[in-house]
Amino acid sequence: MPTKGNPKNWRAGKRLSAKQIVKTFPKHKKYVEPFAGRAYVFFKNDKYEKAILNDLDCKVIREIKKQKCSIKNPAQCNKLKEATVECGNDWKKYLKHDSKDTLFYLDPPYENNKTSDKYYKFNEVPLKEVLDNVKNLKGTVVLSYSPDRRKEICNKKTGFKCRTIKTWSFANPSEEILAIKKPRF
Repeated sequence: MPTKGNPKNWRAGKRLSAKQIVKTFPKHKKYVEPFAGRAYVFFKNDKYEKAILNDLDCKVIREIKKQKCSIKNPAQCNKLKEATVECGNDWKKYLKHDSKDTLFYLDPPYENNKTSDKYYKFNEVPLKEVLDNVKNLKGTVVLSYSPDRRKEICNKKTGFKCRTIKTWSFANPSEEILAIKKPRF
């Protein structure tokens, strides 16, 4: 499922907020990011032994491999080479990597987001689909999402605890919720 528009300017790009997102991550051995986009969070995260990345748009995956594996970025190139990097629209297949030592970072294209533009709406993933598929995972789930869906995400039924983080959207300050669900033993 290709994305329309310029992937360098995606509304949900985490370039400026990746560091604060990674600070919320507990220790984990496996890092799984089914909606990697430009992989800004992955590149800021050094808390794992194995990483698995995917994005719905193969063009974006090819572009990050090309950019990060330039002469200017040998460390990031090595990091990419050690990770499993794929593209495809079956994001749920990455949930098979679930274990108590897995951290899933999910930043899906937001459904019915008031701030979505015509390019971003092209790849929406229903929030209910995301919540239904992660509710029984053994690993930690960190979900970035639009604040207008806070009540659906941040409640006892879902098990997510939420905080608001500052982000940027096309060089404009914005907010997003960061929802964290840790495993129960």
